Parts: sequence; C-alpha cells; structure tokens
Amino acid sequence: MKEIVGIGSCLSEQVARHFGMNYWGKSVSMVRHNRSDQLVAIMNGALPPKFQTLSDILAGFPDSDPTNREFIFGQSEEGIGRSTNKDNITLRTAMSRSHIGLVLIDNFMDLTADLWESEGGIKFFSRFPKDVALRRLRRLAPSEAAKNYNEIAKRCNDVWPAAHIVFLHFPFSNYPEGSSRPEWGARFVEELTLPEACFAILPREVPANLLKNGQPHHYHHSVYKEIAAEVHELLTAQSKTKHSMHACSSG
Repeated sequence: MKEIVGIGSCLSEQVARHFGMNYWGKSVSMVRHNRSDQLVAIMNGALPPKFQTLSDILAGFPDSDPTNREFIFGQSEEGIGRSTNKDNITLRTAMSRSHIGLVLIDNFMDLTADLWESEGGIKFFSRFPKDVALRRLRRLAPSEAAKNYNEIAKRCNDVWPAAHIVFLHFPFSNYPEGSSRPEWGARFVEELTLPEACFAILPREVPANLLKNGQPHHYHHSVYKEIAAEVHELLTAQSKTKHSMHACSSG
C-alpha cells in the first residue's frame, strides 16, 4: 500500500486521514509543531534535540502538561512524525521509505507560532513555566517562510521522487480583526513558488459554523474531507494528463 506523509499541522494530518479513508494510502508519519526553518535543517540532515533535553530545559514542564508534551515530543529526535500516533514512524525513517505516494505540507506553524531559544542555542516551540529563561525569536517574514517551503518541497521531491507533493495553504480569514495573520497569510500566498512537479491548494474561506469550538484553526471534519477531495481531483487530473501525453507520444 502507498503511504502518506504529512508535514505541518493538524490540517495536513486530518486531510491525510480523510484522503486515506476515501481514496488510497495509509498515514505513516505526521510532522507537527515544527516551523519551516526547523524543517529545512532536519530534512538536510540535522538531528532534532532529544525529548529529555527539551524536557530538562523546561524543568520537566512537559510531564505536567499533556498538550505541551505533544508539542515537545513532536520536535524531538524520537518523536518527530509520531506526536499524535506512537505507531507512526519518525520523519527520518520515512525519508528512507520507497512507498511514499503522497506528501501533504502546510504552513500553519509559520503563520501562527513563535519559537523560543534556550541558553544553549536550542530552538523550539513550547509553552513553559514563567521561571524558565528563554529568548523569544521573531516570527519569520512571509518571504523567508516561502523560501523555506520551496526548499522543503524540493527536498521532498529528491527524497520521494515517485510521490505527489501537495502544499496546503492554511486558511487565515477567520482570525479576528486586528490579527496580523490574514495579512501575513495573503503575502505568503503571493511569495510562495514551488517546484514544477508540486501542487498548491489556496486557502479557503471556512464558514464560522464549521469552526471547531469557534477556533479559527480547527475545523469540522467535513472541511478536511473537502480538501482531501480537492487533492484527489488534482492528482486524478495529473494522471489523466500524463496518460494522454504518453498515448500521443506512443502514437
């Protein structure tokens, strides 16, 4: 069976889940809570910090906060790709697999998250106790993030040449008035260029009644199912185009 990798957030993870249920493939690695600059380094061979290292920096705080434990575990060497499903494989292991048929990437972390840096220079996303001394890093500009995601998509093409690579622009229209995220998201759409073999799905307008618990970044399952259908339509159209071109050249 072909396998699916997600890189980004619950958007890629949930779209992958619905894609697998309705079309084909099995989700094997879902990378969450890693910003694009972290991902570029990791996909080019850098090892993420150990979970215990991050836990020590935070004075054990992940152990008392299940959500933060998920954040931290998903950025660790042991957990990247496995934060929400321990049966998954790490991104590093997935990069050695030959059966990856679909890679979904989204930009939620760059749209919304700040990173923190420890005294030892380790950068990560986290909640943390007030008495822990960390330096807050600035948010990446849309142009910086777009450059990183272009490199990530190229690296995915190199690692999984037979896979379909689809970039999902994270929806941003539901963030409240005064938030910088809609402007950041719109600029990112303008800045992002992808390798020719990759697809992009533009950010959609999500009706307020389809927001999960009113949150602008979590949606009713029907939204993820619709995006999965759009991904499938893109891949089907590409397959038909390739078949048509092959038939013409054969004739």
